[in-house]
Amino acid sequence: GPLITGEGLSDGSVRKGTPAYIIFYHRECYNSKRQARRTVELYEKYMGKADFIIVDLDMELSKEQDGLRSRFYRNYIPHVTVIDAEGKVVYDKSGEVGTDVISVMLDRAL
Repeated sequence: GPLITGEGLSDGSVRKGTPAYIIFYHRECYNSKRQARRTVELYEKYMGKADFIIVDLDMELSKEQDGLRSRFYRNYIPHVTVIDAEGKVVYDKSGEVGTDVISVMLDRAL
C-alpha cells in the first residue's frame, strides 16, 4: 500500500503564503520508505504551519500532482522539494535528506 496515508492526498495545490514540502516516491523503493518515515516526522512537527504534498508515483496523479511532477521530478527517487511562503524553491533535490536539513529550510520559510 501507500507509504503515507491520510486525507486529501490527491491535492497537489501549492498555496501562496504557506511553505510547502513536496515528496515524490515509489512504494517499492527502500530509500523512499525511509524518506516517507522522515516526512511523517516533519509533518508532525510542522502540521498547520506548512503544507505537505505527497506524490505517490505508483498511483494515478491528480492534475495538480502531475503538474508538480512535470515541474520538479527528475526521474530519481525519493525527490524532495521545499517552497517558501513567497513561492520560491529553497530545496529541490533527489535522494534521501535528513529531517534536520529540511527543518532548517522550513524554519526559514515560515
